[in-house]
Amino acid sequence: MIGARARSEGRAVAAIKSRTNRGKGLTMAKQYQGHPSWNAWNVALWIANEEWLYRAGVEACKQSTTWRGAVRRFDAATGVLGARTPDGARYNPKGVRLALQGLEVPLMERKAA
Repeated sequence: MIGARARSEGRAVAAIKSRTNRGKGLTMAKQYQGHPSWNAWNVALWIANEEWLYRAGVEACKQSTTWRGAVRRFDAATGVLGARTPDGARYNPKGVRLALQGLEVPLMERKAA
């Protein structure tokens, strides 16, 4: 027999699922300061304002032809993917990519075949 609390929680979860992401139970991050989420904003803030992270980001962009490659080079130089900023935001690939794009450094041009 299901208790009243469990039924209430079940209804709350069902209500959330019906309002989020077409019933898939996934929630969208709330925009923050013009960024897709607080996490993306915080990662961008640290990459743009810590000199060693900024320099690694600029070099990663200059040496890569794709944003995925730039993120990989950035992680190879810094090792921050998976770590957290001092404010608690996780350095994840999407947040790092958005931060590198925000640096406005062009990627290396692809060579014609």
